[in-house]
Amino acid sequence: MRARMASSVEYETMKVVLFCGGLGTRLREHSDTVPKPLVNVGVRPIIWHLMRYYAHFGHKDFVLCLGYRGDMVRDYFLNYNECLSNDFTLSEGGKRTELHSQDISDWRITFVDTGLHSNIAERLVRVRKYLADEPCFLANYADGLSNVPLDRVIDDFHGKKAVASFVAINGWHSFHTVEATDDGYALRMGAVKAGELRIEAGRLTAQHSLQNSFAGKIGHVIEPAIAPLGYDWQIGIGIFSSFAAREVIVSTLAIVYGVGEDAAENNRSSLYDSLRRAKRTDGTPIFNTATCASLLVFYILAAQCLSTTAVVRRETGGWKWPLFQIGYMTALAYLAALIVYQTLKHFGHA
Repeated sequence: MRARMASSVEYETMKVVLFCGGLGTRLREHSDTVPKPLVNVGVRPIIWHLMRYYAHFGHKDFVLCLGYRGDMVRDYFLNYNECLSNDFTLSEGGKRTELHSQDISDWRITFVDTGLHSNIAERLVRVRKYLADEPCFLANYADGLSNVPLDRVIDDFHGKKAVASFVAINGWHSFHTVEATDDGYALRMGAVKAGELRIEAGRLTAQHSLQNSFAGKIGHVIEPAIAPLGYDWQIGIGIFSSFAAREVIVSTLAIVYGVGEDAAENNRSSLYDSLRRAKRTDGTPIFNTATCASLLVFYILAAQCLSTTAVVRRETGGWKWPLFQIGYMTALAYLAALIVYQTLKHFGHA
């Protein structure tokens, strides 16, 4: 491991999220028996080398997103043998072992089951409660081992005041690529590693941009008022944004729950699956029968979008009736949704 490079600015250490749940299909000869993070490089698995890399830069609080063969990852650390990679003295005929150094004694590792077939965004959402107090965090694939100067990456990220950053590299592949016109005429051909194509290589640095955004703060402010309806702050963001137009709640929830607006438009099942798997901090589903029924009732009775309000204002020549309409219909929707949610909750549907 290279010596730590001088950093222009000192930042607090950050939690490190490692995605360990994939099927590892590109290492099929190994991943049929062990998960990819546990494939050995020397006497230690890939994930150990990666965690040691982060620990070298002072980041020793890890969150492991488990999935495929997650039990083997848990078992490896629960039965960790320091003697395999440290000097030690054996005495009393093997009855006593004295370690002269240790690898992971100052590491903190949180193991989280994030599902067998979850994508990266879904795994990140499922560990967010372990990142709730973190203004910024690091993330990587469990096999994303390199000698990238992490302190420089973090300096660059903070210097640009970005929401997130990641590392990209030139491909090492030997094949060539062709650039062609729409009607099939070749314009140029060259080695992929010599071109401008970059491969995303992990090393994600991100902030809790949603929670710290203006919309996120509004969601947290109104959460105590909407909690009796079965809604959390994220649903609150969707409700608030939908006052501009009812259909906006679909794209808002897609963004909030990590699906993406385009994916939600092109494949509604991806949003449905994400909402179905969304959990509260206590592990219970967010979108249960009571919450969904409450949300439907709320939208049936709530005030219409801003364009409708604008028409009422134009027709009545003032703000008295538009404001009365918004207040009356919102209060009616709130009361009806409250009754529906609490009733269904009482009968065990929440």
